[in-house]
Amino acid sequence: VWETIEAYKVETTKTGYFQKNRDRQQLNWMYTNINDGLKKILYGSKKIQQISAQLEQDIINAKISPIEAAELILKEFRKEK
Repeated sequence: VWETIEAYKVETTKTGYFQKNRDRQQLNWMYTNINDGLKKILYGSKKIQQISAQLEQDIINAKISPIEAAELILKEFRKEK
C-alpha cells in the first residue's frame, strides 16, 4: 500500500498536480478563515443580533424576502465599520 502512495506522489509531483492541488488547498484555507472571522464579527454585533431577530420573524411572516433581509443586515453592518 505504501508503495502505491509513494508512486502516486511521485507521479503527481512530476505532472505538477500535487503542487497545484496544494496551492488550491492553501487558498481555500485562507478564504475559510476570512469567512469565519467575518461571521464572528458580524454575528458578534449586538445591533446585528437585534436586527436579525426581527428580520427572522419578518421572513417567517412573509413581510420581507430573505434577500432583502440579508441586504439590510449587511447595510447595517457597513454602517458600524
